[in-house]
This record gives sequence, structure tokens and C-alpha cells, in this order.
Amino acid sequence: MPIITISSQFRLFFLSCALGFVCGVIYDFFKILRLTFLKKNFAIFLCDLFYFVVLTFLTFCFAMVYNKGELRWFIFAGETAGLMAYRLLLSRFVVGFSLKILKAIFYVVKKIFGVFLKPFKWIYALICRFMQLFVKNDKNEE
Repeated sequence: MPIITISSQFRLFFLSCALGFVCGVIYDFFKILRLTFLKKNFAIFLCDLFYFVVLTFLTFCFAMVYNKGELRWFIFAGETAGLMAYRLLLSRFVVGFSLKILKAIFYVVKKIFGVFLKPFKWIYALICRFMQLFVKNDKNEE
């Protein structure tokens, strides 16, 4: 195992902090996905599993590019520090803001579909009334 200078270790540590920050952003993406769309436990399990596979791949690529494939404890410590910094400082705001934006988008889409579906609802109501007239006429003839 080659010797790494202190300055290289600090650089790797701070780069891994940035990677941990990115992993926090990715986690929030999956959290928003889970809160918005996923309701089944198995789907949540698969989403979490996929997150950890992505996280493992990112850590592996980071180690390959910046540290010749060697995994050192300070890389994991930096990732953890970056992830925790993001979670403590920004995560609540990002998730809250994203959920509000998605709620607004869903509201607008629902209104747009409501406008487009209104004529079909009218046609359906007319057909139902027309059919009720036939049913009533059939009973009167018997």
C-alpha cells in the first residue's frame, strides 16, 4: 500500500465530503419519490436497495478515480460527514420545497385533466339519462 501525503489525505477527505453531500441529495430524491408515489413496503424496499447499490457504485468509482481503487477509512468518514451535513442543513428544506412543488404540479395537472374530461362527463351523464328513459319505458309497457 503506497504512502499518501497528509495533503492528499485532506483532499480526498474533502472530496469524499462532497460525494457524501451528493449522496444526501440522491437520498432526498428517493425520499421524495417514496413519499409521493410509493406506498407498498416491497416497492420501498426495492427503492432503498437501489439507493444502496448506487451509493456503492459511486464510492467505488470515487475510490478508483481519486485513490487508485484503495478504500481508506477517511473516505467513508468524509462521505458520512458530507451526508450528515446535508441532512442536518438542507434536507428538510429541499424535501419540503420539493413536495410543495409536486403538490402544485399535481393540482395543475388535475385541473387540466378536469377541463379536458368535462365534456366526456357530460356525454356520459346524457347517455345515462337516455338509458334510464328506456328502462322506465320498458317497465311501463309490461
